[in-house]
Amino acid sequence: MLPINLAEINKPGQYTVANIDGEGSAIIQLKRLGICQNQMIELVQCGNPLIVRVAGAEIGISRGVVGCVFVKPVEQ
Repeated sequence: MLPINLAEINKPGQYTVANIDGEGSAIIQLKRLGICQNQMIELVQCGNPLIVRVAGAEIGISRGVVGCVFVKPVEQ
Protein backbone atom coordinates (compact mmCIF):
# COMPACT_ATOMS: atom_id res chain seq x y z
CA MET A 1 0.00 0.00 0.00
CA LEU A 2 1.23 3.48 -0.88
CA PRO A 3 1.76 6.00 1.91
CA ILE A 4 -1.11 8.43 2.59
CA ASN A 5 -0.69 12.08 3.47
CA LEU A 6 -1.60 12.43 7.16
CA ALA A 7 -3.42 15.72 6.48
CA GLU A 8 -5.81 13.93 4.10
CA ILE A 9 -6.91 11.15 6.45
CA ASN A 10 -10.45 11.50 7.79
CA LYS A 11 -10.67 8.35 9.90
CA PRO A 12 -9.04 7.91 13.31
CA GLY A 13 -6.79 4.86 13.67
CA GLN A 14 -3.26 3.62 14.04
CA TYR A 15 -0.64 4.42 11.44
CA THR A 16 3.08 4.01 10.90
CA VAL A 17 5.03 7.00 9.62
CA ALA A 18 6.44 6.00 6.23
CA ASN A 19 8.36 9.21 5.62
CA ILE A 20 8.45 12.95 6.19
CA ASP A 21 9.11 15.06 3.10
CA GLY A 22 10.66 18.47 3.41
CA GLU A 23 12.98 20.40 5.63
CA GLY A 24 12.91 23.36 7.93
CA SER A 25 11.92 24.19 11.47
CA ALA A 26 8.47 22.55 11.26
CA ILE A 27 10.03 19.22 10.25
CA ILE A 28 12.57 19.44 13.05
CA GLN A 29 9.79 20.17 15.55
CA LEU A 30 7.73 17.18 14.35
CA LYS A 31 10.73 14.91 14.82
CA ARG A 32 11.37 16.31 18.30
CA LEU A 33 7.76 15.49 19.16
CA GLY A 34 8.40 11.87 18.13
CA ILE A 35 6.80 11.96 14.69
CA CYS A 36 9.55 10.35 12.68
CA GLN A 37 10.02 7.55 10.16
CA ASN A 38 8.86 4.09 11.32
CA GLN A 39 7.17 5.52 14.45
CA MET A 40 3.67 4.25 15.17
CA ILE A 41 1.15 7.02 15.80
CA GLU A 42 -2.55 7.04 16.53
CA LEU A 43 -4.78 9.58 14.86
CA VAL A 44 -7.18 10.41 17.69
CA GLN A 45 -9.15 13.25 16.11
CA CYS A 46 -9.42 14.46 12.54
CA GLY A 47 -9.89 18.12 11.76
CA ASN A 48 -7.78 21.20 12.17
CA PRO A 49 -5.93 20.82 14.37
CA LEU A 50 -5.77 17.07 14.23
CA ILE A 51 -4.77 15.22 17.36
CA VAL A 52 -2.26 12.40 17.32
CA ARG A 53 -1.01 10.16 20.10
CA VAL A 54 2.68 9.40 19.87
CA ALA A 55 4.87 7.87 22.57
CA GLY A 56 2.03 8.16 25.07
CA ALA A 57 1.41 11.88 24.54
CA GLU A 58 -1.48 13.53 22.69
CA ILE A 59 -0.44 16.38 20.43
CA GLY A 60 -2.59 18.85 18.50
CA ILE A 61 -1.03 19.77 15.15
CA SER A 62 -2.27 21.98 12.34
CA ARG A 63 -3.14 20.22 9.08
CA GLY A 64 -0.74 22.57 7.30
CA VAL A 65 2.19 21.31 9.37
CA VAL A 66 1.43 17.60 8.90
CA GLY A 67 1.05 17.96 5.14
CA CYS A 68 4.60 16.65 4.83
CA VAL A 69 3.94 13.47 6.87
CA PHE A 70 3.07 10.28 4.98
CA VAL A 71 1.75 7.23 6.82
CA LYS A 72 0.56 3.68 6.26
CA PRO A 73 -2.33 2.11 8.19
CA VAL A 74 -1.34 -0.48 10.78
CA GLU A 75 -2.72 -3.90 9.80
CA GLN A 76 -5.00 -5.21 12.52
